[in-house]
Amino acid sequence: MIRLLMLGSLDLSGAPQDAADRVIAQPKLFALLAYLVLAAPRGLHRRDKLLSLFWRELDEDASRNALSKSVHLLRKQLGDGLIASRGTQELGVDPAGLSCDVFEFERLVAEGKWEDADGLYRGHLMDGFNLPSAPEFDDWLDRERQRLRRRAAEVALRIARIRQASGANGAAASMARRAIDLASMNEEAIREALRLFVLLGDRAGAVRMYAEFERQLSRDLGLAPSEETQALIATIRAGGEVS
Repeated sequence: MIRLLMLGSLDLSGAPQDAADRVIAQPKLFALLAYLVLAAPRGLHRRDKLLSLFWRELDEDASRNALSKSVHLLRKQLGDGLIASRGTQELGVDPAGLSCDVFEFERLVAEGKWEDADGLYRGHLMDGFNLPSAPEFDDWLDRERQRLRRRAAEVALRIARIRQASGANGAAASMARRAIDLASMNEEAIREALRLFVLLGDRAGAVRMYAEFERQLSRDLGLAPSEETQALIATIRAGGEVS
């Protein structure tokens, strides 16, 4: 079975190492594999959608030829049975022939196994990967990356709450910081983490975390935090109760 790792650094195992290395070394080939594995609804995907995502700049014959060559290469490097098809119009990955850390992460979250899920989230989806020649793929990848990042932040918050309830305040604070790092621009998660700092008796830590978030938001998007988030930090600074 092929094992595909995409959370953090990329890795393929279960195939000869030189074959796996060749797939990872070809960005468009690896991107096609990633899309076939992860894109919703999961299963089979129409060829015309794949052509539009990856080879929009080519005419119809050239793009179909490029897709056929890519599928041939994936089958050659990773095994004939991995890429499934239905007729001439749909392609996908046989789930019996591949395991993926993203699937495992989502399963662990669904089962409430927060610590295991957090341990599996080694980094953001295909961290640092982009495909300038296929901007629609990059847009899809960014949405998936942000979706999984939000889930990872929620997991960290769950763990932080559990640790705070058990009196492990230092460990809870560590996970609250991780949640803020993962939350990125998700202000709902940011506010929850700030409330946790107050529960842990660290209002100064909450103020520092807010200041870092405020700087990032201004630097990256030219925006200020929402009124709700600003009201929360004002209450924290004033020593008021938070809920």
